[in-house]
Amino acid sequence: MDQTTIIDKKFNYSCVQIKRLREKPNDFELLSLYGYYKQAINGDNNSPKPSFLQIKDKKKWAAWESTKGMSCDDAKINYYNTVNKLIAKYGVIAND
Repeated sequence: MDQTTIIDKKFNYSCVQIKRLREKPNDFELLSLYGYYKQAINGDNNSPKPSFLQIKDKKKWAAWESTKGMSCDDAKINYYNTVNKLIAKYGVIAND
């Protein structure tokens, strides 16, 4: 199994696990995840910056913008590592 396949499997696993947290992460944690996720899936942010009236969209844009230049694989690894920290912090709901 090559390195990219391992990274993709870890990333996909973490995308499922994040939905099983016992508690909702705080806004800072969610924005961090958002930035890594968007970078992993779409690459660099090339979208225009939202207006100052679009507060939520502006924060999400900034989170994604903060990962600019990061490779997709590095973004996936960072996403995976962040999810693991959140699992350690919040725990996960057991499988049925």
